[in-house]
Amino acid sequence: MLLQIDDRFYIYLEYVHPGSINKYIRDHCGAMTESVVRNFTRHILSGLAYLHSTKTIHRDIKGANLLVDAFGVVKLADFGMAKHLSGPAANLSLKGSPYWMAPELLQSVMQKDASSDLALAVDIWSLGCTIIEMLNGKPPWSEYEGAAAMFKVLRESPPIPETLSSEGKDFLHCCFRRNPADRPTASMLLKHRFLKNSPQLDMPACTQALNGMKLMEKVESSREPPIYKLEHLVLSPDALRGKLANNETGQQCYHKTSELTVGPCHSPRSTLEALPSLSPPRSVHTANIPRSIKEGAKKS
Repeated sequence: MLLQIDDRFYIYLEYVHPGSINKYIRDHCGAMTESVVRNFTRHILSGLAYLHSTKTIHRDIKGANLLVDAFGVVKLADFGMAKHLSGPAANLSLKGSPYWMAPELLQSVMQKDASSDLALAVDIWSLGCTIIEMLNGKPPWSEYEGAAAMFKVLRESPPIPETLSSEGKDFLHCCFRRNPADRPTASMLLKHRFLKNSPQLDMPACTQALNGMKLMEKVESSREPPIYKLEHLVLSPDALRGKLANNETGQQCYHKTSELTVGPCHSPRSTLEALPSLSPPRSVHTANIPRSIKEGAKKS
Protein backbone atom coordinates (compact mmCIF):
# COMPACT_ATOMS: atom_id res chain seq x y z
CA MET A 1 0.00 0.00 0.00
CA LEU A 2 1.21 3.49 -0.83
CA LEU A 3 0.20 6.15 1.67
CA GLN A 4 0.82 9.89 1.32
CA ILE A 5 0.98 12.11 4.39
CA ASP A 6 1.76 15.71 3.51
CA ASP A 7 4.89 15.61 1.33
CA ARG A 8 6.00 12.13 2.40
CA PHE A 9 5.13 8.74 0.98
CA TYR A 10 5.00 5.52 3.02
CA ILE A 11 5.09 2.05 1.51
CA TYR A 12 4.23 -1.02 3.55
CA LEU A 13 3.66 -4.64 2.68
CA GLU A 14 2.45 -7.69 4.53
CA TYR A 15 5.22 -9.43 6.44
CA VAL A 16 4.99 -13.15 5.61
CA HIS A 17 6.81 -15.43 8.02
CA PRO A 18 8.47 -17.96 7.90
CA GLY A 19 9.12 -17.32 4.18
CA SER A 20 9.21 -18.79 0.68
CA ILE A 21 8.74 -22.38 -0.42
CA ASN A 22 12.26 -22.26 -1.83
CA LYS A 23 13.63 -21.31 1.58
CA TYR A 24 11.94 -24.26 3.27
CA ILE A 25 13.28 -26.64 0.65
CA ARG A 26 16.79 -25.24 0.85
CA ASP A 27 17.14 -24.82 4.60
CA HIS A 28 14.96 -27.49 6.16
CA CYS A 29 13.47 -30.45 4.43
CA GLY A 30 14.86 -30.84 0.91
CA ALA A 31 11.47 -31.98 -0.44
CA MET A 32 7.79 -32.13 0.49
CA THR A 33 5.27 -34.91 0.81
CA GLU A 34 2.63 -35.23 -1.88
CA SER A 35 -0.18 -34.30 0.51
CA VAL A 36 1.51 -30.98 1.29
CA VAL A 37 2.23 -30.37 -2.40
CA ARG A 38 -1.44 -30.96 -3.26
CA ASN A 39 -2.61 -28.38 -0.76
CA PHE A 40 0.03 -25.82 -1.71
CA THR A 41 -0.82 -26.36 -5.38
CA ARG A 42 -4.48 -25.68 -4.65
CA HIS A 43 -3.56 -22.35 -3.08
CA ILE A 44 -1.24 -21.39 -5.94
CA LEU A 45 -3.87 -22.23 -8.54
CA SER A 46 -6.52 -20.25 -6.70
CA GLY A 47 -4.25 -17.22 -6.83
CA LEU A 48 -3.49 -17.78 -10.51
CA ALA A 49 -7.18 -18.24 -11.33
CA TYR A 50 -7.94 -14.84 -9.85
CA LEU A 51 -4.91 -13.24 -11.48
CA HIS A 52 -5.77 -14.66 -14.90
CA SER A 53 -9.37 -13.51 -14.54
CA THR A 54 -7.99 -9.96 -14.56
CA LYS A 55 -5.99 -10.71 -17.75
CA THR A 56 -2.72 -10.57 -15.83
CA ILE A 57 0.10 -13.10 -16.07
CA HIS A 58 2.74 -13.53 -13.40
CA ARG A 59 5.55 -14.87 -15.66
CA ASP A 60 7.81 -15.93 -12.78
CA ILE A 61 6.03 -18.65 -10.80
CA LYS A 62 8.61 -20.59 -8.79
CA GLY A 63 9.30 -21.58 -5.20
CA ALA A 64 11.22 -18.39 -4.41
CA ASN A 65 8.18 -16.27 -5.34
CA LEU A 66 5.64 -18.24 -3.32
CA LEU A 67 5.41 -17.24 0.33
CA VAL A 68 3.89 -19.45 3.04
CA ASP A 69 2.71 -17.90 6.27
CA ALA A 70 2.70 -19.56 9.69
CA PHE A 71 -0.72 -21.06 9.02
CA GLY A 72 0.18 -22.71 5.72
CA VAL A 73 -1.45 -20.17 3.41
CA VAL A 74 0.50 -19.79 0.16
CA LYS A 75 0.69 -16.27 -1.27
CA LEU A 76 1.89 -15.14 -4.68
CA ALA A 77 4.74 -12.64 -4.52
CA ASP A 78 7.21 -10.72 -6.69
CA PHE A 79 5.18 -9.24 -9.52
CA GLY A 80 8.24 -7.65 -11.12
CA MET A 81 7.72 -9.59 -14.37
CA ALA A 82 3.93 -9.55 -14.33
CA LYS A 83 2.10 -8.16 -17.33
CA HIS A 84 -1.46 -7.02 -17.88
CA LEU A 85 -2.79 -8.17 -21.24
CA SER A 86 -4.61 -5.06 -22.34
CA GLY A 87 -5.18 -6.04 -25.97
CA PRO A 88 -6.23 -9.06 -28.02
CA ALA A 89 -2.62 -10.05 -28.83
CA ALA A 90 -0.07 -11.64 -26.51
CA ASN A 91 3.07 -9.64 -27.37
CA LEU A 92 5.23 -11.50 -24.84
CA SER A 93 8.96 -10.95 -24.59
CA LEU A 94 11.54 -13.44 -23.32
CA LYS A 95 11.17 -13.08 -19.57
CA GLY A 96 11.20 -15.53 -16.70
CA SER A 97 13.53 -17.95 -14.93
CA PRO A 98 15.00 -20.60 -17.30
CA TYR A 99 14.22 -23.73 -15.24
CA TRP A 100 10.56 -22.73 -14.94
CA MET A 101 10.14 -21.10 -18.36
CA ALA A 102 7.60 -22.37 -20.89
CA PRO A 103 9.12 -23.63 -24.18
CA GLU A 104 7.00 -21.37 -26.39
CA LEU A 105 8.85 -18.37 -24.97
CA LEU A 106 12.13 -19.83 -26.22
CA GLN A 107 10.66 -20.90 -29.55
CA SER A 108 9.30 -17.42 -30.27
CA VAL A 109 5.94 -19.07 -30.86
CA MET A 110 4.17 -16.29 -29.01
CA GLN A 111 3.71 -14.19 -32.14
CA LYS A 112 2.35 -10.68 -31.97
CA ASP A 113 -0.90 -11.79 -33.54
CA ALA A 114 -1.34 -14.71 -31.10
CA SER A 115 -4.32 -14.64 -28.77
CA SER A 116 -3.67 -13.13 -25.37
CA ASP A 117 -5.34 -16.19 -23.81
CA LEU A 118 -2.35 -18.27 -24.90
CA ALA A 119 -0.08 -16.07 -22.83
CA LEU A 120 -1.79 -17.20 -19.62
CA ALA A 121 -0.58 -20.74 -20.30
CA VAL A 122 3.03 -19.84 -19.50
CA ASP A 123 2.08 -19.68 -15.81
CA ILE A 124 0.59 -23.18 -16.01
CA TRP A 125 3.86 -24.62 -17.33
CA SER A 126 5.77 -22.82 -14.57
CA LEU A 127 3.36 -24.24 -12.00
CA GLY A 128 4.19 -27.76 -13.17
CA CYS A 129 7.90 -27.03 -12.76
CA THR A 130 7.22 -25.65 -9.29
CA ILE A 131 5.41 -28.85 -8.30
CA ILE A 132 8.49 -30.83 -9.32
CA GLU A 133 10.61 -28.37 -7.35
CA MET A 134 8.51 -29.05 -4.25
CA LEU A 135 8.59 -32.83 -4.73
CA ASN A 136 12.28 -33.21 -5.63
CA GLY A 137 13.74 -30.29 -3.73
CA LYS A 138 15.02 -28.77 -7.00
CA PRO A 139 13.51 -27.59 -10.29
CA PRO A 140 13.69 -29.56 -13.55
CA TRP A 141 17.01 -29.46 -15.39
CA SER A 142 18.79 -27.92 -12.39
CA GLU A 143 21.87 -30.00 -13.19
CA TYR A 144 22.32 -27.87 -16.31
CA GLU A 145 23.29 -24.23 -16.53
CA GLY A 146 22.56 -21.37 -18.89
CA ALA A 147 22.11 -22.32 -22.52
CA ALA A 148 22.19 -26.06 -21.75
CA ALA A 149 19.19 -25.72 -19.44
CA MET A 150 17.28 -23.64 -21.99
CA PHE A 151 18.05 -26.23 -24.68
CA LYS A 152 16.51 -28.92 -22.46
CA VAL A 153 13.41 -26.78 -21.90
CA LEU A 154 13.14 -26.22 -25.64
CA ARG A 155 13.49 -29.88 -26.63
CA GLU A 156 12.06 -31.96 -23.79
CA SER A 157 9.34 -31.99 -21.18
CA PRO A 158 10.48 -32.15 -17.55
CA PRO A 159 10.83 -35.69 -16.15
CA ILE A 160 7.96 -36.54 -13.81
CA PRO A 161 8.85 -38.16 -10.45
CA GLU A 162 8.11 -41.89 -10.48
CA THR A 163 6.91 -41.81 -6.87
CA LEU A 164 4.09 -39.42 -7.72
CA SER A 165 0.54 -40.76 -7.73
CA SER A 166 -1.25 -41.43 -11.01
CA GLU A 167 -3.42 -38.35 -10.42
CA GLY A 168 -0.31 -36.24 -9.88
CA LYS A 169 1.35 -37.57 -13.02
CA ASP A 170 -1.73 -36.78 -15.08
CA PHE A 171 -1.86 -33.29 -13.56
CA LEU A 172 1.74 -32.62 -14.59
CA HIS A 173 1.14 -34.02 -18.07
CA CYS A 174 -1.63 -31.42 -18.41
CA CYS A 175 0.73 -28.64 -17.30
CA PHE A 176 3.47 -29.78 -19.68
CA ARG A 177 1.51 -29.94 -22.93
CA ARG A 178 3.84 -28.47 -25.52
CA ASN A 179 1.12 -26.52 -27.30
CA PRO A 180 -0.01 -23.71 -24.96
CA ALA A 181 -3.48 -23.83 -26.49
CA ASP A 182 -3.86 -27.40 -25.18
CA ARG A 183 -3.02 -26.59 -21.57
CA PRO A 184 -5.97 -26.31 -19.19
CA THR A 185 -6.62 -23.03 -17.44
CA ALA A 186 -6.01 -22.48 -13.74
CA SER A 187 -9.75 -22.70 -13.07
CA MET A 188 -9.94 -26.01 -14.92
CA LEU A 189 -6.99 -27.47 -13.03
CA LEU A 190 -8.65 -26.64 -9.72
CA LYS A 191 -11.22 -29.30 -10.66
CA HIS A 192 -8.57 -31.93 -11.50
CA ARG A 193 -8.76 -35.12 -9.44
CA PHE A 194 -5.21 -34.53 -8.16
CA LEU A 195 -6.68 -31.70 -6.10
CA LYS A 196 -10.30 -32.82 -5.78
CA ASN A 197 -9.40 -36.22 -4.34
CA SER A 198 -6.96 -34.88 -1.77
CA PRO A 199 -8.14 -34.17 1.78
CA GLN A 200 -8.19 -30.58 2.95
CA LEU A 201 -5.31 -30.46 5.42
CA ASP A 202 -5.53 -28.28 8.49
CA MET A 203 -3.38 -25.23 7.76
CA PRO A 204 -0.93 -25.58 10.68
CA ALA A 205 -0.77 -29.34 10.12
CA CYS A 206 0.17 -28.67 6.51
CA THR A 207 3.14 -26.54 7.45
CA GLN A 208 4.18 -28.84 10.27
CA ALA A 209 4.78 -31.49 7.63
CA LEU A 210 7.82 -29.47 6.57
CA ASN A 211 10.69 -30.46 8.82
CA GLY A 212 12.25 -27.60 10.70
CA MET A 213 9.45 -25.12 10.12
CA LYS A 214 8.75 -23.04 13.21
CA LEU A 215 5.13 -22.13 13.57
CA MET A 216 3.89 -19.36 15.77
CA GLU A 217 4.34 -20.25 19.40
CA LYS A 218 0.74 -19.73 20.37
CA VAL A 219 -2.67 -19.74 18.76
CA GLU A 220 -5.12 -17.56 20.63
CA SER A 221 -8.85 -17.12 20.34
CA SER A 222 -8.45 -13.39 19.75
CA ARG A 223 -6.63 -11.91 16.81
CA GLU A 224 -4.35 -8.94 17.23
CA PRO A 225 -3.52 -6.78 14.23
CA PRO A 226 0.10 -6.79 13.07
CA ILE A 227 2.20 -3.72 13.81
CA TYR A 228 4.09 -2.20 10.90
CA LYS A 229 6.97 0.21 10.98
CA LEU A 230 7.05 2.45 7.96
CA GLU A 231 10.10 3.75 6.18
CA HIS A 232 9.42 7.27 4.93
CA LEU A 233 10.53 8.59 1.59
CA VAL A 234 11.50 12.23 1.61
CA LEU A 235 10.04 13.03 -1.77
CA SER A 236 7.53 15.57 -2.88
CA PRO A 237 4.45 14.35 -4.76
CA ASP A 238 5.82 15.97 -7.91
CA ALA A 239 9.14 14.17 -7.50
CA LEU A 240 7.44 10.81 -7.13
CA ARG A 241 5.17 11.42 -10.09
CA GLY A 242 8.28 12.22 -12.09
CA LYS A 243 9.46 8.66 -11.57
CA LEU A 244 6.43 7.15 -13.24
CA ALA A 245 7.00 5.64 -16.65
CA ASN A 246 5.01 3.49 -18.98
CA ASN A 247 6.13 -0.12 -19.06
CA GLU A 248 5.67 -2.53 -21.92
CA THR A 249 2.05 -3.13 -20.94
CA GLY A 250 1.05 0.48 -21.35
CA GLN A 251 0.37 0.70 -17.62
CA GLN A 252 2.12 3.14 -15.36
CA CYS A 253 4.65 1.38 -13.24
CA TYR A 254 7.40 2.44 -10.86
CA HIS A 255 10.86 1.99 -12.30
CA LYS A 256 13.95 1.43 -10.19
CA THR A 257 16.17 4.47 -9.72
CA SER A 258 19.06 5.35 -7.48
CA GLU A 259 16.77 7.50 -5.34
CA LEU A 260 13.79 5.18 -5.02
CA THR A 261 12.95 1.55 -5.58
CA VAL A 262 9.40 0.40 -5.14
CA GLY A 263 7.41 -2.66 -6.01
CA PRO A 264 5.67 -3.37 -9.31
CA CYS A 265 2.46 -1.76 -10.34
CA HIS A 266 0.32 -4.69 -9.21
CA SER A 267 -0.92 -4.81 -5.65
CA PRO A 268 1.72 -6.31 -3.36
CA ARG A 269 -0.84 -8.14 -1.32
CA SER A 270 -1.54 -11.73 -2.14
CA THR A 271 -4.01 -12.46 -4.88
CA LEU A 272 -5.30 -15.17 -2.59
CA GLU A 273 -6.74 -12.47 -0.34
CA ALA A 274 -9.36 -11.87 -3.00
CA LEU A 275 -10.66 -15.36 -2.25
CA PRO A 276 -11.93 -15.28 1.36
CA SER A 277 -12.67 -19.00 1.32
CA LEU A 278 -8.94 -19.68 1.37
CA SER A 279 -8.40 -17.87 4.64
CA PRO A 280 -7.97 -19.97 7.79
CA PRO A 281 -11.45 -20.72 9.17
CA ARG A 282 -10.67 -19.81 12.75
CA SER A 283 -9.36 -16.75 14.54
CA VAL A 284 -5.64 -16.85 15.08
CA HIS A 285 -3.02 -14.79 16.83
CA THR A 286 -0.81 -12.80 14.47
CA ALA A 287 2.65 -11.94 15.72
CA ASN A 288 3.86 -8.35 15.67
CA ILE A 289 6.18 -7.49 12.84
CA PRO A 290 9.66 -7.48 14.39
CA ARG A 291 11.39 -5.30 11.85
CA SER A 292 10.75 -2.56 9.32
CA ILE A 293 9.15 -3.52 6.09
CA LYS A 294 11.64 -2.48 3.47
CA GLU A 295 10.27 -4.33 0.47
CA GLY A 296 10.97 -2.17 -2.51
CA ALA A 297 11.64 1.07 -0.60
CA LYS A 298 14.60 2.84 0.96
CA LYS A 299 15.32 6.32 2.15
CA SER A 300 16.21 8.72 -0.61
